[in-house]
Amino acid sequence: MRFSRKLFRLFLRRGRLVTLFLLAAALLLTLLFQRGKALSAESADDSLEGEIFEAEELLALEEAKSALPASSDEDGSAVRSEGEKILETAAVSAPSGEMRAVWIPCMTLTGLDTEEKFTAKFREILETALRLRLNTLIVQVRPFADALYRSKLYPFSHVLTGEQGKDPGFDPLEIMTSLAHEAGLALHAWVNPLRISSARIPENFAENSPCTLWKEDETKRDYLMEYEGAYYMNPAYEEVRRFIIEGVAEIVRDYAVDGIQFDDYFYPAEDAAIDERAYQSYIFSLESALPLHEWRKQNINTLIAGVYAAVKKENPIAVFGISPQGNFENDERLCADVAVWGAVSGYVDYLCPQLYVGLHNTHLPFSETALRWRETVCSETVKLYLGLGVYKAGSDEEDGAWQESDEILATELTVGREAQFDGFMLYSYDSLLKEEAAAEVENLSRLIL
Repeated sequence: MRFSRKLFRLFLRRGRLVTLFLLAAALLLTLLFQRGKALSAESADDSLEGEIFEAEELLALEEAKSALPASSDEDGSAVRSEGEKILETAAVSAPSGEMRAVWIPCMTLTGLDTEEKFTAKFREILETALRLRLNTLIVQVRPFADALYRSKLYPFSHVLTGEQGKDPGFDPLEIMTSLAHEAGLALHAWVNPLRISSARIPENFAENSPCTLWKEDETKRDYLMEYEGAYYMNPAYEEVRRFIIEGVAEIVRDYAVDGIQFDDYFYPAEDAAIDERAYQSYIFSLESALPLHEWRKQNINTLIAGVYAAVKKENPIAVFGISPQGNFENDERLCADVAVWGAVSGYVDYLCPQLYVGLHNTHLPFSETALRWRETVCSETVKLYLGLGVYKAGSDEEDGAWQESDEILATELTVGREAQFDGFMLYSYDSLLKEEAAAEVENLSRLIL
């Protein structure tokens, strides 16, 4: 009130213009004062929330630290191991929603020919995954154009019973998806896209194996590619591509899988003889044909785009990913067009290159290769995960480099996080349990909070 009366007297004494100026200034000061109080209140709220968040993070970090083994310095006082440094670094660098997966190859499930054996083994796998705070299982369900699930297209795999085509009397994939989801884990079905056999596996083909059916049909023999005693499906033919695509759609339609993953088995060799007739038919049908290598890449890209579309049609929230080799030159030889898949939407939801090398590999330097992958996968719709080779931990691989340190995997994970990879996958489950890998796995687990 006193302020208002003073302004009124000024109005009478100094004139209308001066008074209006002072009134405007007073109003501005009042608004600024009120705004300052509001901002202070908001700042206090934000500060309180930040303090609560930091306190929770520090509490989790201290709990994790307490599990680390302490060593002693010369005067007997307790000191922390190098693992603590890794822990503190990773605690702030792990991305939100990080993929933390482990591959479970079909060998892990070999000989589990009863439901009881199979279920018991898979429960062990779940316990290990939960103990390591992983969140996803990548399970191989079609290793040799055969199935660890009930399929109308592919025979039962030989993996469980020793005989391709023999019904084990239970549905492995149904058990795995159910138990994984009960445990709060996601499950991706791992499929070998083209491989039908290796040189000696399986020993015999079932009557409804594509190898059996196509070899017996003269019009379809070229649907097979043979190389060094192994058979592969030939993606040059539309009917073959449809067969592969429908096989994926069948899994997504019939099972509650969270995703489908292809591995790195595409064209088995650069040898022109493996699909010569198909290529000759192609070049004779066009005036301007692609070179052999580019034509093969086109065949694979057509297949991949078809699989992606089929997955999304059956379940829009299911993901489709590929785990190519970490070596770009090898991917090019296999006609895996990773540059396109990582840059263009509509092929994959994620890529997980297999960087199964030590930190200082002369042929494939880890950090440099990881950064190149980060640059390659530039589409906003494609996630990039890091494939780590646990199977090398503690071994004499790479001239003994894996015996010189037990923090290689932990360091590689940190490199991946710093390069903004979206998560990691570990190869493989059985390797996590090996004695020689124990120290590496322990140091790695400290980063997975």
